[in-house]
Amino acid sequence: MSQKCGRTVPEYGKPVSSLISTSPAGNVFRFFDEIVKIPRPSGHEEKIRAYLLGFASSRGLDASADRAGNVIIRKPASPGHENAPCVILQGHMDMVCEKETGYEIDFENDPISAYLDEGANGKGGLIRSVGTTLGADDGAGVALILDVLDSDIGCGPVEAIFTVDEEAGCTGAAALSPDSFDGKYLINLDWEEDTICLGCAGSVRTEATFDFGNDLLNISGTTEKMPVNGLSGNIFRIVIDGLRGGHSGAEIHLGRANAIKILAHLLLIPEKISLLRIEAGNLPNAIPRHAEAVFMIPHNSACGSCNPAEDLRRMNDLAENIRRDFKDADPDISVTITPAWSDLFSSPDLLPLDPEASARLLRSLSACPTGVVSADHESGMIRTSINLASVRCCPETKRVKVATLQRSLSETSLNSVSESAESAFILAGASVSRDGAHPGWTPDRESFLLKKAEAVYEKTFGTKPAMTATHAGLECGVFLRIRPDLEMISIGPTVTGEHTPDETLSVSSVEKMQIFLRNLLISIGNETKRSRKSVRRPVSFPDFSCRRSHFRIFPAGGFIS
Repeated sequence: MSQKCGRTVPEYGKPVSSLISTSPAGNVFRFFDEIVKIPRPSGHEEKIRAYLLGFASSRGLDASADRAGNVIIRKPASPGHENAPCVILQGHMDMVCEKETGYEIDFENDPISAYLDEGANGKGGLIRSVGTTLGADDGAGVALILDVLDSDIGCGPVEAIFTVDEEAGCTGAAALSPDSFDGKYLINLDWEEDTICLGCAGSVRTEATFDFGNDLLNISGTTEKMPVNGLSGNIFRIVIDGLRGGHSGAEIHLGRANAIKILAHLLLIPEKISLLRIEAGNLPNAIPRHAEAVFMIPHNSACGSCNPAEDLRRMNDLAENIRRDFKDADPDISVTITPAWSDLFSSPDLLPLDPEASARLLRSLSACPTGVVSADHESGMIRTSINLASVRCCPETKRVKVATLQRSLSETSLNSVSESAESAFILAGASVSRDGAHPGWTPDRESFLLKKAEAVYEKTFGTKPAMTATHAGLECGVFLRIRPDLEMISIGPTVTGEHTPDETLSVSSVEKMQIFLRNLLISIGNETKRSRKSVRRPVSFPDFSCRRSHFRIFPAGGFIS
């Protein structure tokens, strides 16, 4: 593994495995410690799939993998609970792979370097990673499910569904058929807050392709003293870095900067430029933190700009204004502009566009909306948003590809904001396509599962749970499309900074979720199947060795309504 940036686990960092013996949820952390060491980017889940199948085999559990790569593990009911309804526990195997600038890692083969920051929050600490995303989204959820499969907690039958490719389009969940699973109640373990989630927005990807085959400059044989296609000028590299980025659903409302928008605004300051290369962003569901370009400011008066020094001064002035505007939401924005004549000869991925083509591309990026489009006035919940996510040069095909992701609670608004993005790119001469449609999940506040979860939470912790719907996407919408009869909730431990190298996992929230999930399964396990008359039984919860003062283990003989 090559990690050239020099970052290592800090001296105060402890191994995640230390929690196995010190935390009440040590079994969960044992599995999380194993999972975080398994490379599992979207589309490359073969190692984590083998791990899950091996887990099931070693415990005598029925397990299978379908053609899409999803894994389903079935655990029979505990004795005396054979007539209880089957509960589905669901999480995804893959993770978003983002890294800090300069940190080198092969996400398909190298483990994540995770550690325990014990004194971080005064509540058992935080688990962090060095230089990359941690993968607690959804490694923590998977670990919680494995804990249930590994333990005899006295509940009904459990089906564990581990899907592939959630972070890149939910193709794994979409490949499931209605007869792939039997349960009527689904608990998704991919929620990143200490609340019960009961709904999510739908989404769609809108992608633009610019074909620049007839708009290229010929730089073969070019030297510093020879012009490019008759154009002479100064060549520079611009790098936008240091942005916080974040999840394009859960954190789109925080007002953080978008590296692509900053790059486009700055490069539109010179009257004319020629783009030689442009790269920005990564995944559709991550707000872009980094963008860079190599460009030429022509000297020729016929092409407009004759004063590169003045252009650079104005670009730096705008960069300073942008930093000032985002000083609270994004305080570490870095903009560097340096001479880059050598890039003409050292870079294998140049796509030298003429000034007119460069302007069309940059103006479309400037015109494309990004961020929050609308919100509910009463609740403040985001209704519709768009993320201008990535720009990619494809020199071999002489094309530039731009990816965006739209989200909305309303199908009409989703189509409307997608059309806004389409229009910006079509007017600039691009071809546009939509794909990756992700169905939303409409809250059902009357469902048996939700009411049961509310009652168990209040009985366990002494307070009513917070209830919410999320602007982020969850696989629940896909499952509901496959099986409209499903009742679902989403829960999970507290994860912050997901989809960024700042991602953390709260230790105390994992301990809390272990208790909540187990108690909820035990309570459902004391119900008969809903096709029959509901029968209330005394509920006695075993001691799960979690004696923290803010947890309540249900007493023997208690009743859950």
